[in-house]
Amino acid sequence: MLINNRSNEIKIRREIKQNKIDEKICNTVDRVDISKETSKPLDITLDIDGKKLRKTITGYVSDKTLTLNIKHTNDAHGNMPSMANLIRPEEFWVDAGDAWQGYDFHSIISGGREETEIMNQRDCDLAVPGNHFYDDGGTVSGKKLVDMAEFPYLSANVKGMEPYAIVEIEGIKIGIAGVRTTRKKYSMVDPSKVKDLEMTDPVESVKKSVEELKAKGIKNIIVLSHLGLEKDETHQDLTVSDKELAARVPGIDLIIGGHTHTPTKEKIYVDGTRIVHAGIEGHKDAKKDKIYVGEIALNFDRASGKITDISHSLLPVNRDSELSEDIKKIKDVYLQEEKKEREEKVGYAGGKLIHELKTPVDSTLGNMMTDALREETGADVALIDSNLFSTERINPPPFSSLPEGEITMKDIMETSLWLGKSQEQTVETWNVNGKTIKSLLEDGVNRLLSSKKNEGLYQVSGLKMAYDRKRPDGDRITEVFIGDKPLRSDKTYKFTTSFYNGNWNPILSGRDEAQVTDGRKIRHILADYIKSHSPVQPVQDGRIRTV
Repeated sequence: MLINNRSNEIKIRREIKQNKIDEKICNTVDRVDISKETSKPLDITLDIDGKKLRKTITGYVSDKTLTLNIKHTNDAHGNMPSMANLIRPEEFWVDAGDAWQGYDFHSIISGGREETEIMNQRDCDLAVPGNHFYDDGGTVSGKKLVDMAEFPYLSANVKGMEPYAIVEIEGIKIGIAGVRTTRKKYSMVDPSKVKDLEMTDPVESVKKSVEELKAKGIKNIIVLSHLGLEKDETHQDLTVSDKELAARVPGIDLIIGGHTHTPTKEKIYVDGTRIVHAGIEGHKDAKKDKIYVGEIALNFDRASGKITDISHSLLPVNRDSELSEDIKKIKDVYLQEEKKEREEKVGYAGGKLIHELKTPVDSTLGNMMTDALREETGADVALIDSNLFSTERINPPPFSSLPEGEITMKDIMETSLWLGKSQEQTVETWNVNGKTIKSLLEDGVNRLLSSKKNEGLYQVSGLKMAYDRKRPDGDRITEVFIGDKPLRSDKTYKFTTSFYNGNWNPILSGRDEAQVTDGRKIRHILADYIKSHSPVQPVQDGRIRTV
């Protein structure tokens, strides 16, 4: 983050907030007790490229030693209100990424704004962007979160962000460098929306920061990381882990990490570097998996100014605990925003529209949705994956439906995990040749015949096709018409589909990204289509036939 002229504004906001903090709120927060005999207010300064932020914190101090307590969070994934409930503004708080994205509509509505407001309210001091930082709308939405934050974002390997901060307390200096995973193309965000996100090698970037800090006389080095603890069965795609970083970059005293959802319950040292993680434990359910706030006690020798001991503990987060009033007030704003959008009335359906995931023909819901996408984009052909209609991650029901009668935004969302229930999909439009379209249709038949419950035929608009499942793989499509004319392999057609299918279907790999037009969220396109065609009718017109 480039602080520039925002440092004075942030400082003033913090001082006002510090003076106004409600004593009743502070007393409700669970924290390690500090002895009245040894604790006192301590001035702490964050220096980022010469721009300074100041804050008063509470710490242990004696003639010979000083103890800095650090609260740390990572991978909150929709649980930030409950986690921040354990943190007071006068504590030193760092976040190691993925503060938002709870895989639900509430997170989609917030887009990280709720979490940023809460982090501002409880005076988060430093943060790194996680791999979900750009989920809402790519680098544009990420910049808005950075501008909204009253704390600096650090990342040595992200262009445009400051690589490190120098923290000074009672004459003792600590260098804190940030780093994040270089993973960029993944299913949560349209890659086209982060194409201008420039990242460099994590190891070399951190090594450079450590060398610069050492050259400035900094004796204590901390890395705030969203790289992940280590590679395992769930995280085979990690390019660099915290353990590897510690092994390859000498001089790091402590890595405060995140990303792999692996709270450290045992002491972990690699070549003398201590590694700690907190946050959510596991990847099953962000609302139910155990979650922790981390607490570190850094002990310093005042004479040498060097870290002498690092203690770490995990504070269990109780999601059922009553939120402090300041946090509840922020959350309620976004709950009301969510409620308003869910209850939006978009039109009527003259009958129930259904899509069975393993339907051998076209479906009424699939037809309406693809017709909506084609009308929106003006494409010759619209195509969507049957998986788009999955309504649960594990063991999805065999069908999805839109009810007869009045339709609300909530009804649309309930037809798919990908229309706001868990994540959001947008459309992409570009030109493809007939050969590619034929390959996609063959792929759809293969998916129908597979044993996977969430795979089936592609649903289509602007196209009619017939297939024979008894024919050999790759030759099951018997006829294809675009409009009223047979498909030509050498002809180019304007084609639209979901960004997920456009980016991760191997049949569509190698496309010219510069020719792809990014469109709106499918949920909004469908809502507008229902409004303009209300009452929509269930139509099954034989656009997909079996032979």
